Amino acid sequence: MAAPAGSLIPYPAPSGKCRFLQAVKYYCGIRILSTRSATSHRLLLLTARRLLEERGYHGVGLEALAAEAGMSRQSIYVHFHSKARLVLELVDYVDESEGVPTLTNRIETAPSGEEALDLFIDLVARVAPRIFRVVAALDAARGEDPIAATAWRDRADRRQRRCRNIVRRLADEGRLRPELDVTIAADLLWTLASVRVWEDLVVTRRWASDRYRAHMRRTLRSALLSQG
Repeated sequence: MAAPAGSLIPYPAPSGKCRFLQAVKYYCGIRILSTRSATSHRLLLLTARRLLEERGYHGVGLEALAAEAGMSRQSIYVHFHSKARLVLELVDYVDESEGVPTLTNRIETAPSGEEALDLFIDLVARVAPRIFRVVAALDAARGEDPIAATAWRDRADRRQRRCRNIVRRLADEGRLRPELDVTIAADLLWTLASVRVWEDLVVTRRWASDRYRAHMRRTLRSALLSQG
């Protein structure tokens, strides 16, 4: 029987199967948008890294990134909100893309403090060639720019914690030189195994990577480990 004129046609309520399919479509749509957003975010970080390496710290900003990526400044702002957020995320992205978290986990799970020390030197020798331009750009700008100073300090603090953990293991295992306390030994490791020292020896003095690794390992073992 036809419905009276002007009345609403009583469509049947969605079945359970229909509601399930609607929910799947809705949440899959969210996931697709989220995946696209994450992909765009990583591409923007990749572009920001290239700008930092090519133009230096002051060549990276929301406007420069927008122009390079062919996007509006507002679109970039949605991703990062500020240059400070961009730079801090960029530092994390560089470490992540070069496998630093995985290599750090190997150091933390090494069977002994001595092996952790050797693995830390290997990490620097492996990663420094790919990140030293980023580190150098932050280092050069940190004296005049508080954002660069914050990003540099954040990365330096993480390295300091890694060094301290290694040295504490050496001390717990009775392998740290008796005249050194944990703080002094960690500072020595933090300084000698820095990207800056790597750059001086490998880039400026043209040491081969194997030569750097061998001499740094011998130097740090002599400086930190007890004899016998």
